[in-house]
Amino acid sequence: VKGDNIMGENHEYIFLEITDNGYVSDEDASSIDSDKLAADADAEIAETNAKATDLETKFINMVWIQKPYYDASSHIFELSRTFDEEVNDIIVSSTVNAQTIFLGRSSTLPATVISSKTQLSDVQNVARDVQSMIAYTAGNTYADYNPKTDKKSDVTIGQIAAGIVGAKILGKLGLWALIAKFGKVAIVAVVAFFAKIKGK
Repeated sequence: VKGDNIMGENHEYIFLEITDNGYVSDEDASSIDSDKLAADADAEIAETNAKATDLETKFINMVWIQKPYYDASSHIFELSRTFDEEVNDIIVSSTVNAQTIFLGRSSTLPATVISSKTQLSDVQNVARDVQSMIAYTAGNTYADYNPKTDKKSDVTIGQIAAGIVGAKILGKLGLWALIAKFGKVAIVAVVAFFAKIKGK
């Protein structure tokens, strides 16, 4: 994987991690229904909130900025949304979360940009930069997959899409827990990083 410096000057957090989970088929990409996925996520979050105690986190005021979407030409899955976290009827944080998943020949690269809701436009800009500046190197792209020699993942892009939009994934690390389930983390300390950008 290659990339440039995509981090801005505001309080943004960028998570990157590459997982050696094999080639993720996108044959079921046409089954990805953005409206249904968003509606299912809303319903799941409402159900989770209803079961939460006063001392547990509730996710409220969720607004979709980009509903779940897969671009078959670039092999990129993305979504973004804003939401508040509430504990004991007190809003403890207001967050914007933009998630992108890059599919490669034998791995998956999830990238998430997280910041305060007040930095929404900055997060959208950084998310776009993530998509334009990160790419698999020649020989490792999605198109380079060889079914005769390469490992194929047990999970498809449709399954990933259905699995990452719910309440559990609103947690900072839920996305990687899901994808790592289908393959070991190939690089942790080098490619995966947690970067805080100091304010102006």
